[in-house]
Amino acid sequence: MIIRRIKLRGIRSWEEGEVNFPEGFIAIVGPKGAGKSSLIDAMEFALFGSEAFTEYKRIIRDGMPSAEVELTVEEVGKTYRIRRGLTRTAHGIAQDPSKLSIVVDNKILTRSKAKDLDKDVKTLLKVDRKLLEYTVLTRQEELKALLNMTPKERKNVIDTLLGLDAFEKAWEELGGIIRGKEGYLKNLEETAAKYDLEALSQEYNKTIDKIDIKNREMENLKRRLKEEKEKLEKLRQEIQKMEEEAKKYFQLKQEIQRQKEQLANEKQRMESINGQIKTLKTLLEKEGKEKEALKTKLFDLWDQIRNNGYQGESSVETLEVFITELDMKVQELMTSISMAQRKIEEETAREKALSGMENCPYCGQPLSTHQAERFRKERFERVEKLRKTILENQALLEEKKALRELFGKIGESIRRTVDRLNAQHQQIQEYEQRIIVLQKNLEEISIEVIDMENQIQALEKNLPLYDEQAHMEKRNKLLSQSTFVERLEGDLRVIEGEIRNLGERLDEIVDKINTGKEIHEKLEAHKRMVDELRTIRRGCTAVLPDLRAMYLDAIQGHVERTYALINPATNFGVGIDENYTPIIRVGAYTRSYRDISGGERTEIALAYRIGLGNAIFEARTGTPMELLILDEPTENLGNEEEDRSIENLAKMLSDLKVRQIITITHDQTFAKYADHTLQIRKVYGRSQVVT
Repeated sequence: MIIRRIKLRGIRSWEEGEVNFPEGFIAIVGPKGAGKSSLIDAMEFALFGSEAFTEYKRIIRDGMPSAEVELTVEEVGKTYRIRRGLTRTAHGIAQDPSKLSIVVDNKILTRSKAKDLDKDVKTLLKVDRKLLEYTVLTRQEELKALLNMTPKERKNVIDTLLGLDAFEKAWEELGGIIRGKEGYLKNLEETAAKYDLEALSQEYNKTIDKIDIKNREMENLKRRLKEEKEKLEKLRQEIQKMEEEAKKYFQLKQEIQRQKEQLANEKQRMESINGQIKTLKTLLEKEGKEKEALKTKLFDLWDQIRNNGYQGESSVETLEVFITELDMKVQELMTSISMAQRKIEEETAREKALSGMENCPYCGQPLSTHQAERFRKERFERVEKLRKTILENQALLEEKKALRELFGKIGESIRRTVDRLNAQHQQIQEYEQRIIVLQKNLEEISIEVIDMENQIQALEKNLPLYDEQAHMEKRNKLLSQSTFVERLEGDLRVIEGEIRNLGERLDEIVDKINTGKEIHEKLEAHKRMVDELRTIRRGCTAVLPDLRAMYLDAIQGHVERTYALINPATNFGVGIDENYTPIIRVGAYTRSYRDISGGERTEIALAYRIGLGNAIFEARTGTPMELLILDEPTENLGNEEEDRSIENLAKMLSDLKVRQIITITHDQTFAKYADHTLQIRKVYGRSQVVT
């Protein structure tokens, strides 16, 4: 796996940035706190998510609501672009589902869950966090992590990375599987003992014989049943013919009865219509008499009104106009009387007002006694004249009112009489019309009655002969034959049931024979399987020591070659024991890793890490490591002028046959041997790549 580019936003001291990584030996240089190690944090987060960081607050930049990393890597000729994001929520910091994706050669695979992206990384890139942190990636202060473990811990870790732990797990799991199979084998032996294949075969043959006997009985019964069914069918056809004749007979009888009932109903209707006509004629005669009486009354009313001065036409409308004119005359008289009374009141008031006046009210000249007397006389005459007019009008008004009341009463009586005559005339017309309709209906019904009587006579003549007793005898014979056939069918069903039961029993015997054979075959197969599993389990214990010895030789060879490159002037030899612990050889003596100096331990730890990584990658992928990431690898190496360890380490890294080495350092002496140098600085509290 090769790192090509990383883009990050909101990661620790990086507000936003992008770093490209070429192949070769790369030195990322900068002062402490510049943000160099943050790039490694971002890489780990992109690859492993929560597995690398259980607390996201360690990597998200303070004050930023979200963070994002996009890591581009190359693996076996394919390019992968992995993207993850963080977001602050009310409950804390979590991965952002909208920013989970992996692009494989420009084909994007979006993911809704972080676990799915973790699975993609392990499947596509064939890398997990433990392999990365114990081989490819060496963080600051963690170079000696493997060597500082106890031998047992170290052995477990490296066995897991090499896949050797699978043999021990397989040995233990196979033991459990074999024990389970042995128990199952015992159950199979007990079950197989229950199946006596010879006895089952004999029972099978006996059952076949019984089925043959029953089949012959069934064939004989079927022939007998067929003959009896043919007799039954013949009887049914004869009965069907008689049923058709009976049906026709009773239908015709029913039709005659129906028509007789309908004839009786029609005759009853005729009687009802005759009764209605008689009633209507009686009512018509009564209405005629009443009509003549009303005409006489109306004639008398008109005579009475003419005798009181009416000279108009004998119509209600003309009379109403005359009465209206009387109403208007009464109103005029009442108005005239009212006006005359007001004038009398005015003259009386004026008399009182002029009493004692010395001047004329019209010209203002002094009045003489003669003039004043004349004025009083004139007013008296006017008042008397008005009173006379009032008396005349009142007498005329009483006369007109009396006439109006008389004409109103007579007119109302005339209107009621005319309305009654009109209603009676309409009623008489209705009676006459109803009589005409009823007479017409009576004629039509009379014709229908005659037709129905003729039809009934014709039907009674055509009524066929029907022998009910012969019909009943044939029915009884059919019932007897049908019962006999049903009994034969019942016998047939019994035999068929017996054959079916024998067949089911035969199937059970066959199933038992087949099951017995399967169990015996399975028993033999399981015996062979248990023997094979025991052989495989013995093989696990036999191959593991040889395989571990082979890996120990490979690791020791890689470590010795790497250490010789780091410190070519050393007199140390490096061996590896069965717990993967390095053994320092000085001449004929051996020394513990913990008994050498700090700088020597750093060199040994670096050689051990690189050599172990190459051995593990060759074991897992068939190729050596392509990527090495070192965070402050010069830790504890001497920086005196005469101490060339830092320079030797840098030269060694530049000579290593690794496609890409990414180192983080603040040592300029170390960095000058790199193929590529990236300068990282903080500018206003933000990490940047300085060109």
